[in-house]
Amino acid sequence: MRLEYLPCRKEEQDTIYNYIKKGLQTNGNYNSLYIAGMPGTGKTASVKTIINILESELNEARKKNKNLSKSGIIPFKKLFISGMEYPNISNVFKLIYNFIFAKNKSYTVNKYIQLLDNFFSDRKKYNSSSALNDPSNSHIVLIIDEIDILINYTQNLLYNIFNWTTYEYSKLIVISISNTLDLPNRLFPKIRSRMGNNKIMFKPYNKEELRIIIKDRGIDLQLFSEDALRLSCVKVAAINGDLRRIFQILARARQINELRRYKKKDNNGNLVSKYDILDAWNELFNSKISNVIKSLQINEKIIIASLLSKTKDQKY
Repeated sequence: MRLEYLPCRKEEQDTIYNYIKKGLQTNGNYNSLYIAGMPGTGKTASVKTIINILESELNEARKKNKNLSKSGIIPFKKLFISGMEYPNISNVFKLIYNFIFAKNKSYTVNKYIQLLDNFFSDRKKYNSSSALNDPSNSHIVLIIDEIDILINYTQNLLYNIFNWTTYEYSKLIVISISNTLDLPNRLFPKIRSRMGNNKIMFKPYNKEELRIIIKDRGIDLQLFSEDALRLSCVKVAAINGDLRRIFQILARARQINELRRYKKKDNNGNLVSKYDILDAWNELFNSKISNVIKSLQINEKIIIASLLSKTKDQKY
């Protein structure tokens, strides 16, 4: 049974699906797709949905003992890398190497680069090896989320990754996802040329799309007045269409509504109103604290984020 697409992103998901399918039917040669858009516009979720669909098709074909090559379904392995989780460039090379060879080896960065370059440039000889734990040596779909975080002054990582896709028999598809719309312009020309021209731009959600999505996500709309739902969609769409914001607003507005009813000892189940939405919006995005954070320099924001990350990692 085919899994369902995410709502309001059918065109983009069709493009991702068709591109990966086409890439799997080749042995390599510039298999790179660049996806860009503002945060909260469904980029990563859309890619993960398509990967799940392709894996589901593969599993169904295997269950039915179909001849995969005749059915047009090509086996593949996926590796998801988040730039936020792996800001250390050497760790990314290590992760890719150990994923391919199912090992846990520690080398220098240059050694990882050499071994991986040898693998992708002469991959035919690995077809009967144990690489990827698969006798057929499956295609690799490498998804790099928040790729803009992995840009350093040498751009060494990105050059090598995109260069691997240019080898004749690499069997590598790279899906790069960025929250910045001008990423290619910030890359060296030799990297831009290897990225190719295949790209998808995710536009911000509009108010109608936001309404469809919150209904699809199982939000109990009966708890909200019509004015409250309309206002939340309008305000988020007017800023940047960030889907995450609307769920934050609705959740906080419910809490504010419940607290107000508790204080008034009102158990009649009043609906969340547009005034609850306004209070939630101001508290989340227009408070003194949020305004101060917005005014900070980027290095100051990084320090605060680092401190919060360390605090979150503490175990009590």
